Amino acid sequence: DYKTLLDAQSKLHDQISVGSIIQIQMLTNEGGKPKGSPIRSLYAPKGGGTIVETQSGTFSIITPNSPLGELIDGLKKGDEVTLESKAGDRHYRIESVS
Repeated sequence: DYKTLLDAQSKLHDQISVGSIIQIQMLTNEGGKPKGSPIRSLYAPKGGGTIVETQSGTFSIITPNSPLGELIDGLKKGDEVTLESKAGDRHYRIESVS
């Protein structure tokens, strides 16, 4: 289950891969200022959109098959991506990967 995976995740990784715990910051624009609070997420094979509460905090699940998940797979801390959509582009920066 996701809670077990989150609680057991302690090995640091340089790149985002399934099992990574990541922190993502939405930006006002490409290379822009932070917008809102960072998002803490677990990059998991399924369960996208699920919110998990643990002793370590609250995490949202992002899957490799989601639009954002496809963009961030393999990225490292400091990398930025732009998610293009009909509603408007959204810009993100990877704040941490573990």
